[in-house]
Order: sequence, then structure tokens, then C-alpha cells
Amino acid sequence: MESNISPEEWQRECERVSTRFKTQDKGDIKEWRTHLEQAKVYSERVKKLMPEVRSKLEKTSDELSRLMEKISGKEKVINKNFAHIVEEYRGHAEELKEVKQRSTQLSENYQKQQEILLEITERLEDVQTKMNIKGNEKTDTSPLVKIRKAINDIRQEIQAMEIRLGVVNNTLLQAKIRERSNTDTTKSNIDRIN
Repeated sequence: MESNISPEEWQRECERVSTRFKTQDKGDIKEWRTHLEQAKVYSERVKKLMPEVRSKLEKTSDELSRLMEKISGKEKVINKNFAHIVEEYRGHAEELKEVKQRSTQLSENYQKQQEILLEITERLEDVQTKMNIKGNEKTDTSPLVKIRKAINDIRQEIQAMEIRLGVVNNTLLQAKIRERSNTDTTKSNIDRIN
């Protein structure tokens, strides 16, 4: 594996980042002893304050117990006074739950009925479309119109052919007449010569 970096650049980069990797000497070798001494001092303070703090905590605990008993007594009185309201609330909550269930069922039923109605409407539209197509086929006179047009076209072609035949007959007749007249003139010329 070879590097594309020049040795000078590498040296500069190493010098730049080397300061980040050096460890700093704290200089206090007896640091653990200092911690140990502080721990002893704190232990002595805790031992000295413990009886006073314990009595205060016991008083506070007793006071809290009395307050809890008072609160419990008041809670029982409140529960007793408002028991009928709680029961009424529970009854209303049950009724609300039942109404919600009925509402959900009715919603689902309504949704099903809507789907059925949509399906029936689609089938009705299909039937109406088929009936319209059948009705249009029965009342559709376009095939008859096409037949009449074809007959008229054939009649016109027949008339055109008759006209052409008449022209051809006329031309043929004229040619025959000319030929006769030419043969008659030739006979008369031959008779004169003879």
C-alpha cells in the first residue's frame, strides 16, 4: 500500500495533531489520599447530623401518617355523600357505551345497505343500457336505408347503361346506314360504269 502524500506534508500533519495526543501531567500524585481524607470528613459529618435528622424524619413521618388518615376519612365522607352521583354517572356511562355500540352497528348496517344499493343501481344501469341497445336495434332503419340506396344506385347504373346502349345502337345504326349508302353509291357507280 502506497501513499500519495509527500513526506513533508505528512510531517507537518503529524506535528499539527501531536499536541492533541499528549497527556497532561496533573502533578498531584497524592490525589487518592486527598479523596480518602474528604470521605472521612463527610462520614464524620453524617454521623454527627444523623440523630437530629432522624428525629426530624420521624416527626415528618408521623405528621404525614396523621395527614393520610385525615385524607382517608375525608375521602370516605366524600364517597359516602356522592355515592348516588357516582352510581348515576356509571349508569350514564353504561348507557353511552350501549348507544355507541348501537350507533356502530347501525353505521355498519347503513354501509352494507349503501353497498347493496350501489350494486343494484349498477345492475339496473346495465339492464337499461342493454334494453336501449336492443330497442335501437329493433327501431334502427339504417339497413333498410342502405338497401334502398343500393337499389337506387343500381337503377341509376342501369339507366346509364341503357343510355350507353342507345348511343352505341345509334352509332351502329348510323354506321350501317353509311355503309349501305356507301354500298348503294358503289353499286350505282358500278352500274353506271357497266
